[in-house]
Amino acid sequence: MDIGKKIKSRRLALGMTADRLAEIIGKNRATVYRYENGEIENMPLSVVEPIAKALGMTPDEFFSRSSNDDVVSSAEMALLKKYRQLNANDKQEILNLIDFKLFQAEKSFEEEESSCI
Repeated sequence: MDIGKKIKSRRLALGMTADRLAEIIGKNRATVYRYENGEIENMPLSVVEPIAKALGMTPDEFFSRSSNDDVVSSAEMALLKKYRQLNANDKQEILNLIDFKLFQAEKSFEEEESSCI
């Protein structure tokens, strides 16, 4: 995925408008759209860094070729936004629940695997 597509994908996943991103980085909306559409290809680091920061990424992430495992879906981003609103105790409860569910899934997988042998 090229840099422009990464910017747009991440911006949309965060529920951020092009206007908001433009405001954060001190550019106008048209410029943001030009970055996203690849019309401005060779962005200097002085432009990439503030965009990355606004999108919660590092400049390296723009240039890396990551697998789909590294892509955060809009549903995952919505969960993260909700998680961030919780207090520390509630966050720990959620983490414990996730660990428990993963343990159950692993145990179920191992039982299925052993019954096939």
